[in-house]
Amino acid sequence: MTVILPNLSSKSSSSFVKVAKAYGIEAIQVKTLDELQSAISLVKKCKGPFLIELVMGDATDCRPRLEYGYKLDEQVPLLAKKSQC
Repeated sequence: MTVILPNLSSKSSSSFVKVAKAYGIEAIQVKTLDELQSAISLVKKCKGPFLIELVMGDATDCRPRLEYGYKLDEQVPLLAKKSQC
């Protein structure tokens, strides 16, 4: 599984790379399109989870868009609920 998370460089935020590595997940931070293309090549070779932290210097605000009228845990696409056992 690959997750690409934006990091707004103008705001203080956690280093997602450091958090991922603390959990044993391969991760890289990218700031340019060339770096992103190289990171995607790494992802293709990786057998396990891999996180790409995308630094967006020009971004002023980035947040998930929710579908109107639905709770956070009812957004689409719906995911299968897993047993808590």
